[in-house]
Amino acid sequence: CIFIAEMADPWTLRSERAMISMPQYEWERQWINPDGSRSAYPIFVNENPEAFISPDGRNVVVCYSASGIWTVFNTLGMLYAPVGSDLLDPKSWTKLPEPQFTPDQESGIFGASNITILPSHDNSRQFMLYQAKHATPTDSIVNDIRIREITWSDRGLPLFSPR
Repeated sequence: CIFIAEMADPWTLRSERAMISMPQYEWERQWINPDGSRSAYPIFVNENPEAFISPDGRNVVVCYSASGIWTVFNTLGMLYAPVGSDLLDPKSWTKLPEPQFTPDQESGIFGASNITILPSHDNSRQFMLYQAKHATPTDSIVNDIRIREITWSDRGLPLFSPR
């Protein structure tokens, strides 16, 4: 689950923690590998949150990794709240019901997650650095680090593409 709290300093909480995301959708609850192997118990995952503000200043956006990172189902989720809202109130947050990356048959990319947002040298554009998986010709699964420019919707939300 993902929690938020106000900080007094980098080490000390000023407020109680508030949960703003938990694994509620099926795509956040995948823990069985395609070969049928699985851990001894279900592992539902929302982790590795990355927060940033949209370039138009309208939204605080949190992207996170969902599902087991060791599986091919690992993907990117997103929630957002309007800038100026009470970020400690879970009702301020809207969680998107669909993952932001889905497997791409043409490119063979899947399991994209673990993003970091990077500005261009002149702050005119934003990029995401992220992890993605792909299969090699021998069917080994490889994790890559990739970079893509982020484009933005009219609602002030990032639009992601795994390519």
